Amino acid sequence: MLSSLTEDLIKNYYVDLRPFMRRHPYLMHEDAPMSRAYRLFRTMGLRQIFVTSRPRVKGLITRKDIVEDNAMLILGEKAHEGSIKISKS
Repeated sequence: MLSSLTEDLIKNYYVDLRPFMRRHPYLMHEDAPMSRAYRLFRTMGLRQIFVTSRPRVKGLITRKDIVEDNAMLILGEKAHEGSIKISKS
């Protein structure tokens, strides 16, 4: 069905994402510590934080990014302590 659309027709359509976006998103400077991002996610219940180097957006951190990094850090610490063994498959 999408292959039947012409380039001109596609240019005339748009998706309104306003209902899914925050009007004033949270911003964090690229030099800020990751602990600050973690604290914002935990206390504010955020889904994403924009990383900036004024005046440009450099990236986006999602809650999932923080959870995965935190899980790997904890697993690494436990492996270092010897309480779990991590093996490569």
